Amino acid sequence: MSYLLLLGFCITSILERGKYNKSAMSIINSDSTSSDSSTSADANSHTEHRSDASSWAALSSSQPDDFFQGWLQLQCGFIPGAYCSVLALRRTDEHGQLANDFAPAALWPAASADIEPLSELIENVISRKEGLVINLAQPNQDDASVNGSNNISSVGYGVAYPIFIEQEMVAVVAVGLLATDKNAIEFAMQQLQWGSSWMQVGKLRSSNEGSTRLNKRMSVSIDTLANVLIEDDYNSAVMRFVSELSIALQCERVSFGIKDKKGLKLQFISDSAQFGERMNLVRAIEAVMAEADDQQSIICYPPVSGSASTLTPASTSTTTTASTTAVSTEDSQQDESAVLHQEDAVALEGAVALAHQVLAQNFSECSVMSIPLYVKSECVAVITLERTQERPFSQQDAEFVESVSALIIHALEQKRLNDRSLFAKARASTKTQAERLLGAGYIGRKCIALLLSAFVIFLLFAVGEYRLSTDARIETSLQHVIAAPYDGYIKSSQVRAGDNVTTDKALAYLDDRDLRLEKLKAISEKAKLDRQYQEAIAAYDRASIKIIAAQTAQINAELSLVESRLARATLYPPFDGLVISGDLSQRLGSAVSKGEQLFQVSPLNAFRVILLVPENRIADVQIGQQGSLFLSALPQQPISFTIDRLTPVISDVDGGSYFNVEASLLTGDIALQPGMEGIGKVVIGERKYADIWSRSFLEWLRLKLWSFWG
Repeated sequence: MSYLLLLGFCITSILERGKYNKSAMSIINSDSTSSDSSTSADANSHTEHRSDASSWAALSSSQPDDFFQGWLQLQCGFIPGAYCSVLALRRTDEHGQLANDFAPAALWPAASADIEPLSELIENVISRKEGLVINLAQPNQDDASVNGSNNISSVGYGVAYPIFIEQEMVAVVAVGLLATDKNAIEFAMQQLQWGSSWMQVGKLRSSNEGSTRLNKRMSVSIDTLANVLIEDDYNSAVMRFVSELSIALQCERVSFGIKDKKGLKLQFISDSAQFGERMNLVRAIEAVMAEADDQQSIICYPPVSGSASTLTPASTSTTTTASTTAVSTEDSQQDESAVLHQEDAVALEGAVALAHQVLAQNFSECSVMSIPLYVKSECVAVITLERTQERPFSQQDAEFVESVSALIIHALEQKRLNDRSLFAKARASTKTQAERLLGAGYIGRKCIALLLSAFVIFLLFAVGEYRLSTDARIETSLQHVIAAPYDGYIKSSQVRAGDNVTTDKALAYLDDRDLRLEKLKAISEKAKLDRQYQEAIAAYDRASIKIIAAQTAQINAELSLVESRLARATLYPPFDGLVISGDLSQRLGSAVSKGEQLFQVSPLNAFRVILLVPENRIADVQIGQQGSLFLSALPQQPISFTIDRLTPVISDVDGGSYFNVEASLLTGDIALQPGMEGIGKVVIGERKYADIWSRSFLEWLRLKLWSFWG
């Protein structure tokens, strides 16, 4: 089936390419003048060459080196006069992307001194990206193997052709041949062009095989990760992981060791829930794990058989010179059979594997492979796999275990960290933060720590002024009430609250008509009694005289009372001041009762400050302390005051208890009004900033603690 696929791909590629464009081929120093008849003879002679069966078998090989070598041998067998050839492949980087340099992948014959002139030809093809032909010196007939009969008139040529896949040059093949005319050279170039289709098939097949392996690896990795994540705790997850690996790779035993400060310790073995710590096997497995951890590489015993599909064909060669190529290719062919490339995290054959050898030979007669597992470039665990010697570990097995472990170790590490005790988590977090704070890097964290340290030192040692902030209001120091002198009616009102008044300015007038009538009545009654008194004197009526004298005194008293009420019908302030309450303009004509408050008058510039001090701060306040007051109406002007009196009066404001503290103003000539409110701050003294800013919280905390445990 694979041969049919290759043949179909070749035919399709040939049909698409068409006839070879001669303009793409540059013939340098060509002086061939042979006839067309000799060319036809040479073209027919190449059909007589037969390739070895091994060359055809190599085309279906999964090993890239075998495929390239077999393809090159077949191409040289199809080209008459070919005596040497080189195949140079483009390198790939660690991410699988094409690099800019080329390295030899196959030579024919395996060791030949005639391929050195092809190096410059390959370099020219790489730079010009087209097929080229150059003149070469004829090879040594004793050493060279030439297809077809050697002709004394033949001339040596070098023919090179670039191989493209998806418009990217991936390889260059160069052939040294003896040709008698131009047609032989064109035939060789055409043969290389046709043969490039086989190379494309080989590259695609290699890519498909790699994709298949990658897909299988990813599928198993994801399934294993899903099975690990569903476990509740770390121990169950690790046991599930080693069991899944044991099943996937058909291992006899899979061991998992954890690295801590004391070193590596075996914790889990597949299909074994318990095992003794003193067992010789356990100590041997721990020695194997320590050996892999010390060398920081994957170690296999017996040495791993490398896969040509994942190894660099000539890792030590960086040029395309033929002499260097021969040595590099021979060395790589000898080493790649027992070496895993270190860039792919696979141990070299020269790695020390004494502990692995002891475990493999003395305990289970098996193949052993150990792989260190890293989290953030730090080894946290080592996994050791054991399998029968009949099925030794391969490079694909190492890559598979490495990829699965790299995917799962982070999930296992997270489970391990989550399963720690709260104390262990706090200790680890403290240690991590301390290392970040005292170690290299984390400049921002260090700056913040320095600022916090400076702030704490400032709180502990710096001293500042402690001022108690309270709500405050302005009140007058004296208030005089203007009350109704008798029952009557309001006649008129001259002022209202907020007006300045003087002692000669009436505040209001009461209706005095009834009083005037009473006064006239009293005067009339007095005149009547005066006449009667005169008549009694004239009649020498002593008894009547005494009675009339008493009645006259009573009338005089009533008259004086009426006159007094008339005098008080006009309400005057007792001093110059300010009306702070009372507005009778809305009550004209209404009745008032004797003693009813009509106005409140306070003297000008006689104010006091009432401070509402919280009950938990009253102990800080003393008589004589001074402070500053900022009123809402005058926020730009501070008002100084001094405390005069601590009253035991408590006011409930917004659910809190406050003591009323009286203070007198020290600042004069300020337009104040009773009822103004603001914020007053009393200077208590100097204290540490830590005490000032933490006092409220500490007092609250003491009360809470006392309420719970007091």
